[in-house]
Amino acid sequence: MFRFLNCALLIVCFCAAPAWSAPGVFPNEILLGQSCDLGGPAKDRGEGIRAGLLAAFQQANASGGVHGRSVRLISLDDGYDPERAVLNTRRLIEEYGVFALIGEVGTPTSYAALSVAEKAGVPFLAPATGAAFLRAPLRPLVVNIRAGYRAEIEKLVEHLVDQRKFTRIACFYQSDSFGRSCVKDLEDILSKRGLALAGSGVYERETLAVKSAVLSVLRSKPQAVILASALRPSALFIRLAKKLGMDKVEFCALSFAGAVQLAPELGDAGEGVVLSQVTPYPLNRSTPLIKEYLQAMRSRQPAAIPGAASLEGYIAGRVFLKAAASAGLDPTRTSFMTALEGLGTFHIGGLDLSFGPLDHQGLDQTFLFVIRKGKVEPFESE
Repeated sequence: MFRFLNCALLIVCFCAAPAWSAPGVFPNEILLGQSCDLGGPAKDRGEGIRAGLLAAFQQANASGGVHGRSVRLISLDDGYDPERAVLNTRRLIEEYGVFALIGEVGTPTSYAALSVAEKAGVPFLAPATGAAFLRAPLRPLVVNIRAGYRAEIEKLVEHLVDQRKFTRIACFYQSDSFGRSCVKDLEDILSKRGLALAGSGVYERETLAVKSAVLSVLRSKPQAVILASALRPSALFIRLAKKLGMDKVEFCALSFAGAVQLAPELGDAGEGVVLSQVTPYPLNRSTPLIKEYLQAMRSRQPAAIPGAASLEGYIAGRVFLKAAASAGLDPTRTSFMTALEGLGTFHIGGLDLSFGPLDHQGLDQTFLFVIRKGKVEPFESE
């Protein structure tokens, strides 16, 4: 009889388990985790992504959140260091018990953190990198919002080779998985046009030692240089290159260098620098999305300067909110991923995104900006 009562009690307790027993889902909130650079060489990008995410979540929370639950983001600084990214990711999963990870910044850190997330079965959302390993083959737990670096490089080569008719393209890149993959993509894209990489220069991640890279690129006599590098090394490279005789060379920076932040870093040396980005122009108030984004940033993150990174974070936050709302009143990680794949083609403020069971990348577009008179503007041909 006593054994029967114990079994009955266990059954009752099991049936009465709260609906919020899914990891990271509580009666009043959904908990997300972010490991990103908030104090290292990519801190401008990390701070921007975080500000955009917070703006989206705080905006939604003010209107009731997701089915009455607010969304809370815990951000830990990994300094753009893969080892710290692993420790942060484990802590977010094991100590904080987050529902999902969102907004990791950088290729080497994403590579390190992803293995931890996949082993734990935790969704890995909106990494701020265009790395190919996150896109092919399809990873069931990875959700990319932005286009990949290869798409950015293709866009720049179309501009430099197909339109400008340049034949000598060089590359300045970071000595890690991010930089090497960009060089490989650039070589492949040029090869399809019957061209070879004219030259290259490399620097070590987390340093500003770019002089030898400038001299190496200078010797190749390029007409244009594509930069696969962080903000400050990019600015230093361009300034030094122009001083040493490359003042007529066209410099093109990938999105990782930033756009709004790069212009003031360059000063007078920034005139004519082309910037590849994975989001629309962040100050174009004629677009509903940008109006909503700027309003959210102004009211929720007033200390942050609007730019491409925070817009990328804001879009990522909006996508999470939409998928979470579609996952039901009591979401699980599985129901969330199923809901996201079921979104199909949809719009956020006029911006078209698309997901499906075999498509975990929402945006495929890339955009070109240019620095003119110290300000970032949409490229004329866009």
